[in-house]
Formats: sequence, structure tokens, C-alpha cells
Amino acid sequence: MLSDSEVRVLAVHCFDHAVARCDDCQRDYKIIELGVEVLGRRYYFCAVCRLDFVDDLRLHILGCPVIAKGLHERIERSRQLMKQSDGLVLSSAVLAAESQALCQRVFDTKRGKRHVPPPSVA
Repeated sequence: MLSDSEVRVLAVHCFDHAVARCDDCQRDYKIIELGVEVLGRRYYFCAVCRLDFVDDLRLHILGCPVIAKGLHERIERSRQLMKQSDGLVLSSAVLAAESQALCQRVFDTKRGKRHVPPPSVA
């Protein structure tokens, strides 16, 4: 029996090409042509000879170029997002430092005004 994540990967990436081949019947199967649900469990086998395809489907997941391409794209997108995140963290740190410096200047200016003696009347 395939896990939910294995079924999801096959459904998302391999819906349009053969994912299993029955050598006895000489027939290729797409994921939508496979599977029968019995008592809440899904089984994947050849419709003619009943050969179990679970191992073949797992091998397909490991070797499918479409899945590999999708995984590569996802990794690359994650790298870009991490790079953007790092840039935002750096920008945030710079803005926080500038804000702290500005607050300190305001505080120093206000404190300096309190200690300034009033002008003398002559």
C-alpha cells in the first residue's frame, strides 16, 4: 500500500505518463488507471493478471525525471526565498539600528535642552 504522500507525488507529477508496466500483459498504466479501494485501503495492480504494482510505483517515484525536475524547481524556489528572507532580515537589522540611533539622538537632544540655563535678562 502506498502512503498518502507517495500517492500525492504520483498524482501531481505523473498524471500524464505511464507509471507502471506489466511485463506479462505488455501493458503500461497511468496512475489514474490503477488502484482499487477495498475497505478504505487502496491497492494498485494489473487489471488483467492482478500483478501488484506497489514496488514498481515506488521505483517510478525514485527514477521519474518529471518528479526530479519538480523537486529541483522546488529546491531552487526555496533557495531564492531563503535568500530574500536573509535580505529582509539584514534590512530589518539596519532599520532597527538606524531607529535606535535616531531615538538616542532625540533623547540626547531633549536631555540637553533641560540642562540649558535660561537666557539671562540684562
